[in-house]
Amino acid sequence: MLELIMVIVLMGILSAVLLPRFARRLEFEGRGFFNQSEGMIRYAQKTAIAQRRNVSVQINSTDKRICLTYQLASLDCSVSGVADPDGGATFSRIAPTDVNFDATSTITFTALGRLTGSTNMQVTVTQAGAPAAGTITVEAATGYVH
Repeated sequence: MLELIMVIVLMGILSAVLLPRFARRLEFEGRGFFNQSEGMIRYAQKTAIAQRRNVSVQINSTDKRICLTYQLASLDCSVSGVADPDGGATFSRIAPTDVNFDATSTITFTALGRLTGSTNMQVTVTQAGAPAAGTITVEAATGYVH
């Protein structure tokens, strides 16, 4: 009987400590999608260098989608998309609930891994009811993503 009471007490303590962490799941989703988006932009730069051709990262804040394409296709990710490393048809992701991009934009890397424009690009991932998950910056001269 004493062992049963100890188990119940320990379960109560653990649930009091761990449950609030699981309740903040949305903050983890926002940060996770930010990290995934940053990784996709880095992958686009590396793909442009490896394949010696332009690769575009198309970000659509309306349908909350980020995708990689070989040509600028007016935010249509299904046209000449970069293959997903996981074996999917096109490398495309949709943001979770309450997570969005600040604006619709396109980032295009040249075969040298640089941006096609001469100015740095910034993409901010936002989350409703929480501070911004983060801002991704791409340096124009080098293509460095941070």
